[in-house]
Amino acid sequence: MRVLSLIAALILTVLSFESIQAQNEISIKGGLNFSNIAFDDQEDDVDVSELVDAKYRMGYHIGLLTRVQLGPVSLQPEILYSMKGSKEIGSQINTVTGERYALHAKLNYISVPVMAGINVIDGLHFQLGPQFGYLFAAKIKPENDGDEGVIEAYDTEQYADWDLGIAAGLTYSFSDFGNVGVRYVLGITDINGETTNNNKLQNRTFQVSVGFPLLR
Repeated sequence: MRVLSLIAALILTVLSFESIQAQNEISIKGGLNFSNIAFDDQEDDVDVSELVDAKYRMGYHIGLLTRVQLGPVSLQPEILYSMKGSKEIGSQINTVTGERYALHAKLNYISVPVMAGINVIDGLHFQLGPQFGYLFAAKIKPENDGDEGVIEAYDTEQYADWDLGIAAGLTYSFSDFGNVGVRYVLGITDINGETTNNNKLQNRTFQVSVGFPLLR
């Protein structure tokens, strides 16, 4: 119920921008995520620029956005269901074969980017802004899930509930069709929710999306 209440409140917040002025629109948006989790061992005092990336995992995102034109600048709040995570965040040993197999992290977020944009050329916008994320489901899934000697996928609480990132990207708007865009989201908060180790974990996500207007 808490998650459903949060989703409903965020949708109402996005829709409320429709009443601000006439020069705006509400669109549905969806696309692909290519995400991973960067990590370091803080005991070694590794600089953030030296964070090691695990392997990318492909997922998707879908949601609503509204764009409000404020003179030369646009404001675009969004609410998205976003699948993130990473491949090969750890490993286990098969109890039957003795071979090591990889573990993958599947993290599902409600993400709220708030993007400020400027028009670069006609139809092309550069966007920059913060992204807030709430983690409502996290699972560790083994490679070769279901094989004998391999652990079953399980829910985990080792990741923090909240995530903050900086998003930047380009969006091209077509006059009649909608828009297409690319975006990179750099996580800036530590999403390690465990107290038993000092590893710093941060989300990294590259997105490709398309949007279609619902209201103008």
